[in-house]
Amino acid sequence: MSKEKCYGNVKWGEPDEYPDPIPDAFVKAKSLYEEDAEKNYDQIISLISPFYTAVFVPEGVDGVEEVLSDKDDVYAKKVRIVGVEFKNRDIPSVKVEAEFELNFTKTLDELEKWEEENTYLRDGFSFIIEIDDQDYYEGLDNHSGMEFIVGMRF
Repeated sequence: MSKEKCYGNVKWGEPDEYPDPIPDAFVKAKSLYEEDAEKNYDQIISLISPFYTAVFVPEGVDGVEEVLSDKDDVYAKKVRIVGVEFKNRDIPSVKVEAEFELNFTKTLDELEKWEEENTYLRDGFSFIIEIDDQDYYEGLDNHSGMEFIVGMRF
């Protein structure tokens, strides 16, 4: 068994449905964005970052028990928003990346072969916006692409 660092990202992801009401942090971040997105970038990221998480859900990958010993959902150790765009929306479209550690029962070469013959691990990977006081939990399902890479060195 080997513990491997994994990296995932989503390019310009946003949720299908928005929370109601929009949290104050997003309202403030949008105002700062419209005022001067570049100058206010760090403050915008600071306001919205606490709402974003990433999770790997083993149940989302058919047959994953052949290669992965983790049975429960695994949340990212780090999540970073690296791009924000509020144009025409109250919740931004974001570029976001995450770092995970997953426990595999196969070597990286065996895992690559398994993915070629079965399905891709990225099928179990999601970015989420979570707003506890509204019971809002929504994936960034609208996006321009995503990737999930096993065996990264950070």
